Amino acid sequence: ARNFMLASQIIIFAQQYQHFTDYFVLKYIYFPSYCVDDTFYRSISVVRHQWIKIADAPRTYLTSLNGPLYSNKLYGNGMIYADFSGPTRRTSGMLSIAYRVIISESDSIYMGLSMGGGIQTFTIDQERLTFSMEDPLATRISKDNFFDGIASMSLISRLGTIAFSFYQIFYNRIELIEGTSNNKNRAERHISIILNPQINITSLNSKISIYLLGKYVSP
Repeated sequence: ARNFMLASQIIIFAQQYQHFTDYFVLKYIYFPSYCVDDTFYRSISVVRHQWIKIADAPRTYLTSLNGPLYSNKLYGNGMIYADFSGPTRRTSGMLSIAYRVIISESDSIYMGLSMGGGIQTFTIDQERLTFSMEDPLATRISKDNFFDGIASMSLISRLGTIAFSFYQIFYNRIELIEGTSNNKNRAERHISIILNPQINITSLNSKISIYLLGKYVSP
């Protein structure tokens, strides 16, 4: 089966923000080429607890730093990420480089091209697993580390931005139990696109920014 996702952002204040809000708040993580729109360093940290006061509910911790490295043409982006859900967790550290290509300086149209990679770790905590009978494989459940990559491209202008990203490029096998890896246990590829049109209201000296997200996950 093929999985598609389409999302838009409407901010509603309640117990918790909508799940897909992360893609808009953390656009520099999911779309590293976005950082060529900055002339300064930017750091973002996020702590996200889903379903408060429920044991083993998903928890996400993330921090990132991006900014110009050389002459407002070369940019760097780095992030550390940890996601917990019950006895499972995923942690990663990624670094990427982005290059700014000027298409029209007078019209402020330029492109960002980004490539990067890092280490991801998938883990099952066997001490938090309960079996109805003794399982000889239980003591062998551990973690798997692998290198993965991300590529991103953005087109930025006064009218807004369109950005693409290709995450977990290498489609790595995940082998949490030694000798049991198969083609179904993989870090799926994520292909995302974000549209961010901007409407300037000069009479009010304000701007409306709209986000639309589409995402495809490889089967």
